[in-house]
Amino acid sequence: MLPLPRSLRHRLLALGLIAVVLGCPPATGQTLPKLIGEAPPPVNPSMPATLPVVSAQSLVEIPMGPESRNRCEIDADTLAIDEERLVRYALVITSPSGVRNVSYEALRCDRRERRILALGRPDGSWSVLPDSPWRDLPRGDSRNGHHGELFQRLCEGGAAASLTPERLRQRLRETPRNPL
Repeated sequence: MLPLPRSLRHRLLALGLIAVVLGCPPATGQTLPKLIGEAPPPVNPSMPATLPVVSAQSLVEIPMGPESRNRCEIDADTLAIDEERLVRYALVITSPSGVRNVSYEALRCDRRERRILALGRPDGSWSVLPDSPWRDLPRGDSRNGHHGELFQRLCEGGAAASLTPERLRQRLRETPRNPL
């Protein structure tokens, strides 16, 4: 075999390294030893094993606030409480023109925070957001009044207002007693 020019050897070496980093098999068809293990998918304790199916029959309207013309509804059948006492629910926001945004969210009552876990697709499936941040629920925020309203109805004393979804559904349908 003829020796390769130095510049060509460097290029081939660089291409080989790029192939290893990208996980491509070598050109000869041989398999490379694994140098770096695959990272496991991020664990999201807020996410249930299966995501709910949103139903128009179980939607409960929640006031959005004076600045919004959108309609906000929670699918009461999707209310759940996990081991950390996070309240999870499907949220449906509908614009006056009929455009719908569906999200699956978690409410952390002890810290007054919310997190979007997944976004709904038009076909009814979900797009999971594994690294979405927790966001504070500011008091008196009229643009996001529905989150304050949900906090009011579903949280009590720094925790979920109930350990059963049935009681949370009742509270969701009730008018809150103490405004923000």
